Amino acid sequence: MSLKGRWYRWTLYTLLAVFAALPLAACGDGGTQAQNPNPTPNPAYQRVPYDVGLPPEAKNAPKVGDLPGDTMLNLNITFKTDDKVLEQLGGDKAKDGEEIDLSKKANEIGITDQEYEQLKQFFGVDDAKLELGKLHTNLKMQAKAAAVASLLQTKFVYKELKGRKFFAPEKDPMVPKFVSDKIVAITGLESYSKAPKQSATFQPLTPKSTKVADCNVPSSKLLVPEQVKAAYGFDPRWTGKGTIIYLPEFELYDKAGVQNYLDCVGYKGKFSTIDVGQPPTEVGLEATLDIEMVAGLAPEADIVVYQTENSGYAMENVFQQIIEDAAKTNKQPQMLSLSWGLAETNASRSQARAIAQQIKLLSTTHHMSVFVASGDCGAFDGGVYGNLEVDFPASTPYALGVGGTQLTVDGKGQRMNEIVWGNPSPDKAECKNDWGSGGGVSTVFEQPSWQKGDGVQNKYSNGGRQLPDIAAVADMLAVYYEGQWGGIGGTSAAAPIWAAAFATVNQALVANTGYFFFGPRTFYAVADDNAYHDVVEGNNQYYEAAQGWDYGTGMGTPDLEKLYTALEKQAKS
Repeated sequence: MSLKGRWYRWTLYTLLAVFAALPLAACGDGGTQAQNPNPTPNPAYQRVPYDVGLPPEAKNAPKVGDLPGDTMLNLNITFKTDDKVLEQLGGDKAKDGEEIDLSKKANEIGITDQEYEQLKQFFGVDDAKLELGKLHTNLKMQAKAAAVASLLQTKFVYKELKGRKFFAPEKDPMVPKFVSDKIVAITGLESYSKAPKQSATFQPLTPKSTKVADCNVPSSKLLVPEQVKAAYGFDPRWTGKGTIIYLPEFELYDKAGVQNYLDCVGYKGKFSTIDVGQPPTEVGLEATLDIEMVAGLAPEADIVVYQTENSGYAMENVFQQIIEDAAKTNKQPQMLSLSWGLAETNASRSQARAIAQQIKLLSTTHHMSVFVASGDCGAFDGGVYGNLEVDFPASTPYALGVGGTQLTVDGKGQRMNEIVWGNPSPDKAECKNDWGSGGGVSTVFEQPSWQKGDGVQNKYSNGGRQLPDIAAVADMLAVYYEGQWGGIGGTSAAAPIWAAAFATVNQALVANTGYFFFGPRTFYAVADDNAYHDVVEGNNQYYEAAQGWDYGTGMGTPDLEKLYTALEKQAKS
């Protein structure tokens, strides 16, 4: 069902109506002057500062100009949710096939209709376009910079930091307290937040071909889907049928290459592409890799690619569209795999809070497992060797951060050995997405209550969210791209591997129990059931592998037979 936007144009009469609603001091009897002739301030309308959340060096960067007042700004206002309602809707398992229409619970999940009317009066400046999301957790606002600046009692200026120019408020925006009390974040007020980056690396092994290639991978050093399946215990009876895997992408995929790969692996699921806003224009490796990893391991899962032009708000826009599109559906196992990200310091706190809530909604209200690559610069996601940092949005609490390994198999594809993916001789001057598995401690998000188990509490723990949660092979996987077979590496391969793996497990659970599982709680709940291959060798340039959970591979890599057994037991309990 398409979303119908609500558009409003507010005039001076609307603003006068708002001020008229403010309580006034009582007048004296019989025309005598009131003892307090001044209006009594309503605390709800008193202005408080809103911190956009730029890093100090960006916030204090020198001004180099003014943002033109007619610049169109696209804002997203994220509203607080009722956690009790989310807990009731969420949990960690759901019955397959039940119809759900989340829009009917919008007044419970997000703001009420009455609250929206009040908020609309504030945000509905002249010429503004407003669109409230189906779950009442998000409000899109489009307006000129001059109008937004006047509304928020600030000014938008250009700043420059390390040769990079961006716009931001000159001083903290000011909002009424009743607005501040309802919002999680306002994004779109700055252009400092960087666009997400892709991290896959490709080593071509055959000459480019203008013809459709055959399906014979040219090197025994590359891992093909059948070997990955054998190593991780994929059951050939389960192919992902009846599940959906969403792939947010910020580039076009190689259509000819993907079609060749789908033909090679016998893909039979439904494949579709949805444009969000302005579609991308350049073909890239990351989108191609994601599709091929999923199709090769879950050849009957439905794949939905959401694609948009890459920008600082690309992730937020795509996540919101998925939330809207999946608000009314029949419950079924759904996975999302994201291979894109950025260092935590490259996103404003506003953006971090907004996306964290979107992933929380996808997990709780939509019963979706969200797998996110943990990054390929080892413990130093910002690309500065020695500077500890983790990848966002893998660091958000409701995401399943996926690290990477190097996998060795025998002639039959059986798992022989697995170590943390890490470059033994890194170029410390520059991370070319080859330093290794991303992991460490978040400086933005607190450790969620469910992140516990053997190895979780260690000498590096400080109360922050720890990465990764799980891992999969991230080295020398066979892909077909722009007429060539080659090897791919990076945690951006590990994330879709896990999405495909969990799709097949949930397919089996639905067939045998009628239930499917989702979300990060599920994965930690079965950690004591030997549901993962514990990886105890290697490092990610800083953190060493250890027994149990560690900063290179989390709880470990898939052992799908044991994972299924543990979840089947929970489903029947």
